[in-house]
Amino acid sequence: MKILHLYPSDDALIAAHVTMLREHEEPFNDKPDIVHVHGCWRYNIVRQAMKAHRQGARIVMTPHGGLEPWVINERQMTEKLSKTLLWQRRMVESAYVLIAHGPIETTSLGQLGWNPRCETIRNAVITNSITPEAMRQQTQEVYRKVMDSNTIELMN
Repeated sequence: MKILHLYPSDDALIAAHVTMLREHEEPFNDKPDIVHVHGCWRYNIVRQAMKAHRQGARIVMTPHGGLEPWVINERQMTEKLSKTLLWQRRMVESAYVLIAHGPIETTSLGQLGWNPRCETIRNAVITNSITPEAMRQQTQEVYRKVMDSNTIELMN
């Protein structure tokens, strides 16, 4: 399974999370099977993910708290509203699954109503309640579920 992680390079916590996830992944040169988008509100990342999606990759998204109500309401309404209408909501809706880091984020994503498929996997970077290995294993299980869904689509 070929996984491409897209994330903002200027966010140290997200970069550490991705580094933990990629520890045992093999490098590849072909197109990915899954594009894992980390974070929100970065158009260049969404553009890359949607391009891969059009080429057949499946999208997994981890918002890293970026879709919490207090984050959405934090900036000027016009800026978030235009981004939401133009591309952020479409990115979330096109994801096969959203990965939340805790029950509060899971609830917030459900209330947002943009994508009903959500898994909860704690982030080993910010909590000691899960080991990096357990986080990797649970994320790999989500990837397998994503690849095993819509098997007829995969055969076409």
